[in-house]
Amino acid sequence: MSEVTLPEFSKNQLALRNGQDKPEIWVAYLGQ
Repeated sequence: MSEVTLPEFSKNQLALRNGQDKPEIWVAYLGQ
């Protein structure tokens, strides 16, 4: 279940944790 919920869940978690303070995290995370 971790692998399935990881993309969407992590996305929200990263946004809350980083507080949109590290755009490079998104770039590296999305990798697109």
